[in-house]
Amino acid sequence: MGFNTAGKTLQHAHSTPLHVDTEVVQHLTMTRCLTHTGVRYTTNFPFAMRPDAALNAIKPATIRPNGARTDGNLTEMSDRIELKLPADKVSEIMTLSADSLAQAAEAAANNGVSDGNKKRPYLLFCAAPATGHTYPLLQVADEMIQRGFEGTFIAGEEFHPQVKRIGAQHVSIPPMLNPEEQAIREKIPVGIPRLMYDLSNVFIKAVTPHFHVLMETLEKIRVEHPDKQVVIVHETFYMGLAPMMYGTPLPKGYTTRPPVVDINIIPVVTTSIDTAPFGPGLPPDSTESGRGRNKLLNEMFFSPMGPFGAAAKEYNDVVKALGGTRELPPALFESWQTSYDVTLQMCSPSLEYPRSDLPDVIKYAGCLPPKPIDPNYKYPEWWGEITAGNKKVVGVAQGTIAINYTDLIIPTIQGLAHRDDIILVAILGVKGATLPEELTIPANTKVVDFLSYDALLKHADVWVLNAGYGGFLHGIVNGVPMVLGGDTEDKPEISMRGQWTGVAVNLKTGRPTSQQVAEGVEEVLANDKYKKRVMEIKKENEDMRALDFIEKHIWEYADSA
Repeated sequence: MGFNTAGKTLQHAHSTPLHVDTEVVQHLTMTRCLTHTGVRYTTNFPFAMRPDAALNAIKPATIRPNGARTDGNLTEMSDRIELKLPADKVSEIMTLSADSLAQAAEAAANNGVSDGNKKRPYLLFCAAPATGHTYPLLQVADEMIQRGFEGTFIAGEEFHPQVKRIGAQHVSIPPMLNPEEQAIREKIPVGIPRLMYDLSNVFIKAVTPHFHVLMETLEKIRVEHPDKQVVIVHETFYMGLAPMMYGTPLPKGYTTRPPVVDINIIPVVTTSIDTAPFGPGLPPDSTESGRGRNKLLNEMFFSPMGPFGAAAKEYNDVVKALGGTRELPPALFESWQTSYDVTLQMCSPSLEYPRSDLPDVIKYAGCLPPKPIDPNYKYPEWWGEITAGNKKVVGVAQGTIAINYTDLIIPTIQGLAHRDDIILVAILGVKGATLPEELTIPANTKVVDFLSYDALLKHADVWVLNAGYGGFLHGIVNGVPMVLGGDTEDKPEISMRGQWTGVAVNLKTGRPTSQQVAEGVEEVLANDKYKKRVMEIKKENEDMRALDFIEKHIWEYADSA
């Protein structure tokens, strides 16, 4: 085995350790030499930990020579592992054992996770047909396909180009709501009335059609791949899987149910003695009195006569009508995250409330990492002002669904209009969207219909948003403290998590005044505790290596099946 040090190779005998200084290890990169269909590729990845922790540090880089995608069918791996070191660091030393290097080489050959001798399972991805639910699973599917898996993706018809681009087969389903249904929904008061409407007309209504699509797709996969184990990689709000988990007959061609790895991209919603019921946005409380509060509220919320009783019965009846043989849990939300072989919670533990009774099936996977920005991405013409770094950058967005800009975007524009030390970027979230013509846009404000959150957040100092979970996690993985304002769906819960975790100011309303937003932004800018805390949690998530964790569980449940 040879080591390249600034152009010089040191042959390393197993009886003699190589010496490199502790701090110098941070400059090392390990090189994997791979041959794919006759073409040799070299990929680098960090080797930036002590040797005894080296295996935990290995993460092979994506193999994309000249920007091209490979299909993952690597035909050969060379026996050459190189350690590259800057010339000015070669003389500094610490012990790096041959055994550690041999183990690292073996792990690299296995892609850091998988056993190259095993037959890869076929993956069926399925996501609810909405941007916030589909895009995270698309990122997972993209990565798994790059790692050599094949897959089919059940997704909304509007996501066809993205699914085809990653190399998966696409099975199309209609949007959650058509324009007429969306108009009806908008007339229903926010809060419990709208939540009840959504449960019945968005989620439970989707169970039957999505179940039939799932069964037909599984049967087609079995015909096309008769010898492959199938693993379902499921986004929590694809509602068609519940009947199978509760006893419906298996699809044709299957003698056992395919294992299910659930990807949960919403907060944990299970009932707990340590938390209030999900919805109102109450902080956790595990004191004796707090547990008394939690028990009482959970019983009130989820009793047959409580606000969710009718929806729970409707959900159970639909599952039974499709052949389900077992009762769903009485707490409506419970089955969403506890029905599968494993539910991977896509955040770190610090972003959730401590639960002494968290179900074993739920495992923290960490946040998905920011996606690389396409080198050909077209930035707005004013982008140079953002990257110049001579002013504070504040971003504001309301997601892609809540497009009444008077809720948050306009109050933010008006509240920060006097701040010459700030550049405000307002992202409208919909292609072609504009603000009302009568609204005066201040000199410090840039308005754009659509912009990559990650592109902006790399330069942002504060992130103002309506507490959608996807936008919240974008803030976390980019290390940007937040100001959160939202009062619909799960937004009060996410706002409270931001406050409780210490990464955000919680405005405690979905329609703040301009003064409330301005004060929230100033609080974040004036107190570095928010930035420090979000950077701590950013690192916590990076160290968890979410995509590796997902692949590990795909293999684990494929093997167990």
